Amino acid sequence: MNLATKVASGGDCGKGSDAGKWQCDIIDSATGYGVGQYASLDLRYDDAIYFAYYDTVNGNLKYAYYGGIGSGFTNTEWICSTVESAVDVGISASISAPKSKKRLATYRLL
Repeated sequence: MNLATKVASGGDCGKGSDAGKWQCDIIDSATGYGVGQYASLDLRYDDAIYFAYYDTVNGNLKYAYYGGIGSGFTNTEWICSTVESAVDVGISASISAPKSKKRLATYRLL
């Protein structure tokens, strides 16, 4: 799963007249078709980015956030974890990351 962010210049992706105007970063490097399906993004008040998404390869609901945001973080990588792995879960994922620092995700269980 990747994240594309619009930049003024110096980005590493984009085609034609948009070449270099997008920065593309890998969030989850798990291989296989469908990792990142039904992705939901929440941009919190402090610019922290959170994702909930479906991993079709393993049938799991996954959660990701950028480790370099907020006080006390020294990681500059995306942190990915499995939230639920029973049966086939994660379709129609939705996430909310309110100021209270609780992460809320909704999803469909097949």
